[in-house]
Amino acid sequence: MDALVSIIVPIYNTNEVLLRKCINSLVNQTYSNLEIIMVDDGSKQATALFCKELAGTDPRIRLIHKPNGGLSSARNSGIDVAKGEFYSFVDSDDYIHPEAIQRMYEAHAKTNCKIVCMRSVIINEYDKVLYHFGNDSLATEHIGWADYLKGICEKRLSESVCDKLFKSDVFNTRFESGRLNEDFLFLSNLLMTGIDVVLLDFAGYYYLKHEGTITSHNSDYTSLKDAIHNSCQLANFTLSRNNDCYRYFAYSALFQTKVLMTLLPMEKIGSEDWNLCLSVLRQFKFTLNKCGLRWYDRFMLMGLRYCPKIMKYFYAIFKGRQTYVS
Repeated sequence: MDALVSIIVPIYNTNEVLLRKCINSLVNQTYSNLEIIMVDDGSKQATALFCKELAGTDPRIRLIHKPNGGLSSARNSGIDVAKGEFYSFVDSDDYIHPEAIQRMYEAHAKTNCKIVCMRSVIINEYDKVLYHFGNDSLATEHIGWADYLKGICEKRLSESVCDKLFKSDVFNTRFESGRLNEDFLFLSNLLMTGIDVVLLDFAGYYYLKHEGTITSHNSDYTSLKDAIHNSCQLANFTLSRNNDCYRYFAYSALFQTKVLMTLLPMEKIGSEDWNLCLSVLRQFKFTLNKCGLRWYDRFMLMGLRYCPKIMKYFYAIFKGRQTYVS
């Protein structure tokens, strides 16, 4: 008999149409030995009642209600009650292909790797495909943990936990609550225990990009700042342990610092956010030329550090932006 797979779905005031589509995509999986754990993370009453309605549509669905604690807290609550030999995660406004779990489970059976990652599709609110990753060849590629770690630091490989199948025995830790970019932090720590990844060329996760998404609606750049903090934290952890990992995390911190310095408006120069960026540049000043950053990124970082107004002015012209304020 196929192993039980626990799919954990954190829910917080999710649109009912999107939530129904998400749950329907799970109950209609070709892989049937599932438990679907819906974690209502302190949603408003209407959402909580709708969750109860959905939970009654399939005996494999378990519903948990808890006070609001954020995405990490909700995932941790799901893990605490999960009974499966494997775990998977789906965000409540996304959905998966009907064969997603089956394909990942078969990839595990073929390779015996404890983490299987599939490709993803990014769609908008009208189901229009914005990006489609992979060729759907079903080919598998074994990637060593260090190479996969380097890939997520360079944004070449997925850092999300939502497009993956995990053997449950790798979960000796939990997601860190109270911080965004939690997937990168969690997966990095998991990889550094020496667990390799099998990449399956099958686009089975449908990620919805819309204005309500954390990463696309974040005027104070909290997600980006947390990403920088996470990379710095991991770099400090690996400083005396693994030179390669340290360089990977330094790359991640510096690259995202460049992005934040570029995005911050002119009036934010000298602000707390700007000083955060400068502190990262000071921390990694001896690593800047050794961590693999492109010359263009190094040039941008140095220009933004020493002559930010001039650099931001010319960058705005180069990008054709009209948001420069003198």
